[in-house]
Amino acid sequence: MEPLLELAKTHTTPSIERSVLARMGVPSYHAATVVRECVGRGLLGHGAGHVVMRAARAAGCSARDAASMLASGHLWDEVERAFGREH
Repeated sequence: MEPLLELAKTHTTPSIERSVLARMGVPSYHAATVVRECVGRGLLGHGAGHVVMRAARAAGCSARDAASMLASGHLWDEVERAFGREH
């Protein structure tokens, strides 16, 4: 499993991650913002869907609602803590 995880971390793109979020029911305008923020925070290698699910777990809400909150600038501290990162 480790080689597949490493491959995913090094071979994803913003386009792929937006597509993943779309399949999770996230509107494109939120998906684009979340992915852009993942890139800026160095989290894209974890997968945007994973980021959204961590945010949803932290907030106790749906993935779609979590993506909306992330797109509005909320929950990023919780996500970064979940991935062992602090800002």
